[in-house]
Amino acid sequence: NHVCSFLRETLLLEDEIEATSISIIRGALLFPSAKDAEIEQYVRDTYASDNHPLCLSDFFSHAKADSIPKAFVTSVCQMILTECICKEVLSLATPEVIFSKRQNLPPDLVQHYFVQEHFSLKRFIVRMISKGENKKYAYLVHMRTEPSIFALPVRHVDAGPPSDSETLTLQNLVHERTESVALYHLAHMRNEIIVRSTINAWLNSETKHLLIIIADMSVPSCTEKVNFVRCCVEQQHKGIVESEKMFLLLLHFPPSSLQSCSSPYPSLYLGIWKHHYLDNLGHDEAAVDVKRWIMAACGLVDSSLD
Repeated sequence: NHVCSFLRETLLLEDEIEATSISIIRGALLFPSAKDAEIEQYVRDTYASDNHPLCLSDFFSHAKADSIPKAFVTSVCQMILTECICKEVLSLATPEVIFSKRQNLPPDLVQHYFVQEHFSLKRFIVRMISKGENKKYAYLVHMRTEPSIFALPVRHVDAGPPSDSETLTLQNLVHERTESVALYHLAHMRNEIIVRSTINAWLNSETKHLLIIIADMSVPSCTEKVNFVRCCVEQQHKGIVESEKMFLLLLHFPPSSLQSCSSPYPSLYLGIWKHHYLDNLGHDEAAVDVKRWIMAACGLVDSSLD
């Protein structure tokens, strides 16, 4: 039960990973005294082909702990942890890195990159909101600076209905339900009091369920301001979770800084935060489907594009 709780609650396993791990662990009962080589072979065969839509809790409640070889459980946990970590780190990769390293990466890992959302802020938000019990409530999104970021209108927590042009921009780039969105540019939040009061007002709002703060990381001292915002959000994390609201801190960097070896802002997986990289804000009716072109370059779709 401790293993079950760790895998489900701490790692927040996605359904397909959980189902795969179940099929692997289940097979251990077939080999109560198997050698490590036999276990490893079974793990490889099962991991590649089998899929049992069971819950870890259901399986562990019926399985006898002493019937599962210790070596097998160790191997399974290592595989699950490795896959979870790889997919978590993959969410921060740029398309250029995926393309340049595609020959050295497992094909399923390259495929999973495009299952994740890296080409539209709007689709990313919808996907995170719809994750249900497995969702986080605080996201730190990294992306390159582009002109459309500066066109995103400020939407105060207590603001009235947006104008027609603001509605069009927000629906195109952020979310269909514009009345539920509060949006600020960190450069306009002049002091700590404004930051704290904004977050508190958002938590108390009955209509605003999504708060986005945009930070231009080319501005001097912006890193310190971002750290302060994160601290304020962490202090209010319980209230955010209880109200089922979502906070998104969007950091945009000059394209040149993303090409350097040093990270423009550290992606530390601490506390409540989930990190993600977006290649662009995206548009509902983009003239060029960037995602499809990159997938074609990686050999994942038909290269004969229109």
